[in-house]
Amino acid sequence: MEKQPKTRAARREKRQKIEKAVAGAKTKGAEQKEFSVPIYDMKGKKVSTFIPDKELFTGEVNKAVLYQAVIMYNAKKRQGNASTKTRGDVSGGGKKPFRQKGTGQARAGSTRSPLWRHGGTIFGPHPRDYSIQYQRL
Repeated sequence: MEKQPKTRAARREKRQKIEKAVAGAKTKGAEQKEFSVPIYDMKGKKVSTFIPDKELFTGEVNKAVLYQAVIMYNAKKRQGNASTKTRGDVSGGGKKPFRQKGTGQARAGSTRSPLWRHGGTIFGPHPRDYSIQYQRL
């Protein structure tokens, strides 16, 4: 994965390079007359060619929709199975560790309190679905 440039100037420079490359690709695509897609049979022999409609490959790219599609694709790839045990999930801790008064200790009801060693985790991650769905208009 490529690192993000740290300074604003470096980020601006990188963005301009990408925009120039995209603009160059658009002009190169306009120079091409038409292209054909070969069609093969099950044995691997070329049977015929398919010439797609030019209008499918011309026009403007909606960057906002493309960005949302990439975000949605990456979000759906996430597993989302990180999990921790809360004080109720940790085994043990059913008995009060010591009496309520007279020991000089702070009162405690369970040894699985998040404050104790081997206790549960407060606000830890639990399995969840990261997928995003956008409306199709």
